[in-house]
Amino acid sequence: MNLCEGYVFCHKRILEQASVEIKGRIDSEDLDFFQRFSESARETMTDAIRFSEEGHADDLSPEYFEQFVAHVRRMTLYWCAAAVYMMKAIDELLADRIHQESFPAEYVPYLAPTPETPIFERQKDLRRLKKEIGNRTLDEVRMDALLMRDLKHHMEAYAWVGTMNWISDKISIEQIFTQITHMSDTEESHPSFEVPDALRFLAECAGHVGYAKQAGAEYVSMYAYRMRPYMDHLALHFGLTYRELIRLSPDEISSALDHKITKRKLHEIVRSTSRKEILRVLMARAGSSYDLIENPEDISELKKMIPRANEGESQVQGQTGNKGSARGSVKVVMNLEEFHKFEPGDVLVTTMTTPDFVILMQQSSAIVTDIGGVLSHAAIMSRELGKPCVIGTKVATQVLKDGDMVEVDADQGTVRVLERAVNE
Repeated sequence: MNLCEGYVFCHKRILEQASVEIKGRIDSEDLDFFQRFSESARETMTDAIRFSEEGHADDLSPEYFEQFVAHVRRMTLYWCAAAVYMMKAIDELLADRIHQESFPAEYVPYLAPTPETPIFERQKDLRRLKKEIGNRTLDEVRMDALLMRDLKHHMEAYAWVGTMNWISDKISIEQIFTQITHMSDTEESHPSFEVPDALRFLAECAGHVGYAKQAGAEYVSMYAYRMRPYMDHLALHFGLTYRELIRLSPDEISSALDHKITKRKLHEIVRSTSRKEILRVLMARAGSSYDLIENPEDISELKKMIPRANEGESQVQGQTGNKGSARGSVKVVMNLEEFHKFEPGDVLVTTMTTPDFVILMQQSSAIVTDIGGVLSHAAIMSRELGKPCVIGTKVATQVLKDGDMVEVDADQGTVRVLERAVNE
């Protein structure tokens, strides 16, 4: 079940069954299983992007809509399998093996390889652009036709980076330039160290799972951006705004396209009080079926399961996502619509990061998340960007407030409030 604040609830019995299966594959050194998993994920993502490039934005048939949704479901399946079920077992095994081997804590974040996904290709291109720009100002850059062509090409190629949960905010030349400005002049280098055989095999398995997890998030964002013209066409057809359209479930849209429910009924659904609320829960069932939970009382019960901070807390503890320390002003950013309040040098605090957050991560002095392990998006990207990062704090977004001055000690996994914001 997915509560729309970045929280995922899993059936304990199913989670335990998945852990037994994954641990069994690792115990039997079945590397082929993990390789096939990541290869299949790659094929699924490639098929979806190929479909998005075919350009049938005016096709209002129920059949085309079902194909559109099927690609989303398949990509999400790989992300969910990797992020929710497989990583739990791998994180537990890693923790045990690291303890058994007395493996140095400072090298743990570098155990698993960095996944080769589009967001990391983008970082390479940004470094190339940084070298070409040098010390020039944005106004000076605008006067260089060839450099501006390169920047515009980058902007178009990676426009999807600003897309999450089907909401798009296309990156601009100004944002790209700001990101480049806050990049390190030297590429981050990983330390060299010896890895025990028992850990090496586990890290390789984690790398394959990490690819499916990271790629799943990135390619869904890319797919959503490229399919936006189709979604806009659907919204126009039903007489809805885009924001209203995405409040509907796939089954409701499919039924309307198949004339099983009327446009008037769609309008009643989307403009009902429950659909205007941010919190909704999708409960997945066998196959591709699901239930949409909107009852406020049911959602309140689920929210009680979310970890809560004790009143008056001024420090949070998590894991090291990437080593380092920083001091800065907190900005708690939960979604794309709050990006505007972030300023260069702020400490980014959020539930978890996704591809659209890279724009802020690049400008941050440090990154702090509620959830995530050593293979989370925040941990992987912070290592790529060279930013101190504390992950898995559970309650950072509750304890820390906008404007708080904090000290982030990622080596120890702690974030301490030095001074509370005046408006607290």
